[in-house]
Amino acid sequence: MTAYRLAIAGGVNTALVLQGSVDAIGGQPFVIELRKTAEWASSSMLLEPPFVDIHNSSTEPSDDELPMRRRHTKRKFEYASTLFKTFLEYNTVLKIQNKQDAYPAKALSNDWESLGPFPEDLKWETLVDVLPGRVKLHTHCYEAVYLDGFVLTSLARVQIPVAAFHHASEASMAPDILNDDMT
Repeated sequence: MTAYRLAIAGGVNTALVLQGSVDAIGGQPFVIELRKTAEWASSSMLLEPPFVDIHNSSTEPSDDELPMRRRHTKRKFEYASTLFKTFLEYNTVLKIQNKQDAYPAKALSNDWESLGPFPEDLKWETLVDVLPGRVKLHTHCYEAVYLDGFVLTSLARVQIPVAAFHHASEASMAPDILNDDMT
């Protein structure tokens, strides 16, 4: 608890709570605000919760009235094989997203015969949400060569911005790549 209080005293007011980093694709970290809350609950410290509780209100808002919630996902990029795998995943994820985008139009046109179940796959759910920006992408990139490869892969080819690079110990060796492409 001492480190927590010292961080607040030093001016830190938010933290990103991350899961472990064993796999190339991690789970969803959460941003918390370092403050006391009336509820004394960790859920009340969430800064941008990935869910919106619309059932406690007297009138349920329409989809355009709901605030856009951003979630975070973390990826680990250490090897060229992981970068190559990303291209393969991107094509799969893009197909799912295109099917999901077409789904409401079919439902609104009362085309119930060809509608079928909603196109989703739990394995790809997080990455499908990365494409339209509902999920922010965080990544592990330890070496400058992989920073360069990841920036080229994520930004130049598939148009996915990176929210943060974690453990980028060689980031000082690639400032031009990060400055030009990340802003």
